[in-house]
Amino acid sequence: MRVAILNFLFLAASLSMSAQSSFVSGGLTYRVIKDADETTSVGLVSVTSSSTIRYEGDIVIPNAVEVKQGSYTERYKVIGVEDQAFIQCEDVTSVQFPASLEYIGARAFMGCSDLKEVSFPLGNLTKIGELAFAQTGLTSVKIPGSVSFLDGTFYQCKQLQSVVIMEGVTSMKFTFYQCDNLKDVSFPKSLNAIGDYSFCGCAFTSLKLPDSVVTLGTGVFSSNMNLRSVTIPNSLTTISEWAFGNCKALERVSLPKNLKRINKTAFSMCSALSSITIPASVKSIGERAFEKCSNLEEVIIENSATSISADAFNSCPKVKISTR
Repeated sequence: MRVAILNFLFLAASLSMSAQSSFVSGGLTYRVIKDADETTSVGLVSVTSSSTIRYEGDIVIPNAVEVKQGSYTERYKVIGVEDQAFIQCEDVTSVQFPASLEYIGARAFMGCSDLKEVSFPLGNLTKIGELAFAQTGLTSVKIPGSVSFLDGTFYQCKQLQSVVIMEGVTSMKFTFYQCDNLKDVSFPKSLNAIGDYSFCGCAFTSLKLPDSVVTLGTGVFSSNMNLRSVTIPNSLTTISEWAFGNCKALERVSLPKNLKRINKTAFSMCSALSSITIPASVKSIGERAFEKCSNLEEVIIENSATSISADAFNSCPKVKISTR
C-alpha cells in the first residue's frame, strides 16, 4: 500500500510539471521537452523565446535547472536552444553554452547585433540550425567538430574576422556569405564540400584549400574583392559555376592536375588575371568561364583536345590562346 501511494505521488508531481509546459529560471525561459519519470530522475528542457523577458547582456545557459512544485523539486537537463529563441535581441553581448547542449535552432540568435562572443561546448553539440548566428556582431569563432554541417550559420556577420573550423566538420553552404571582413579561416582536413556561396563577399587575400575538398558549390568564393591568389587542391575535379566570379584582384590561380571541368562563369570578371595554364586533364571549359577578364593575355591549354565553349573568353580583348 505504501509503494502504491509513493507511486501515486510521483505520478501526480510529474503530471503537474507536464501541465506546466514552460517556466522561467535564472532569467531564461525554458520549454519542457520531457519530464522525469520512473526510469530517469532528470527531465529535458530547451531555452525558448519569451514574451515577457527581454534577453540582454551576458547570457550563461546552465547544464541543468531545478523547479519547485510545492514540496517536490523537478530537475531538468538543458539540451537545446529553440528556433528564434533570441532573435533580434540586440542587447545580448555574449553567450556561454553548457556542455549538455545538443542543438541550437534555426535563427536562434539572428540579428543580435551586439553579440560579440560565443563559447561553444565540445562533444554533445551536433546541430546548429540555419542562420543561427546570422547578422550578429561576432568577431571570431571556433566551430566544434561535432557539428558536421553548417547552413548559413554566420550569414552577413559583418564584423567577423577570423574562424577556426575544427576537425569533424564535413560540409557547409551559405555559411559565411557576405562576411565582409573575414580573411582568416582555418580549414579542417575533414572538410569535403564547400557549398553554394559559403564565402561569397569575404575578405581573403590568398586562399589554399585542403586536399580533402572534392566539391565546390556555385559562387563559393565569388566577389572576394581582395583575393589575389588561389591554390586549388588535386582532390578537386570540377570548378563550379561562378566559383571565383567577380574576384577583381585575382592575379594567380594554380589549377590542380586532376581537374576535369571548368564550369560556366567560373572566373568571369576576374579583371586582374593576366595568365593561366589549363592542365592537360581538363576536358571542357564552359560558357563565359573567363568572360570579362579584361587583362587576361596568356592562356596555355596543355591538351589540344580540351573542349572550349565558343564564348569562354568573351570580352577578353588581350587574350592569346596557345596549346601544347
